[in-house]
Amino acid sequence: MQRDSDILHEPGDPKFQGGRIYSMLDMMGATATCDKCGRWQRIDALINLKEKAAEKGWTERAGQDLCPICSSS
Repeated sequence: MQRDSDILHEPGDPKFQGGRIYSMLDMMGATATCDKCGRWQRIDALINLKEKAAEKGWTERAGQDLCPICSSS
């Protein structure tokens, strides 16, 4: 089963969808949002957020958070 924190969501996706099981980290943890395209992803950590986001492919450039897709372009 794929964890919600492994999914890169589109900008219009709801934060919680019916019929899915969410962990406490999904509900209480951080969410990274791309400053370029608006995609978002849950970060399954309460500490070391930047490190965990980087493990998922997120980068920071010129003060902007970029998703894995925008990071590679």
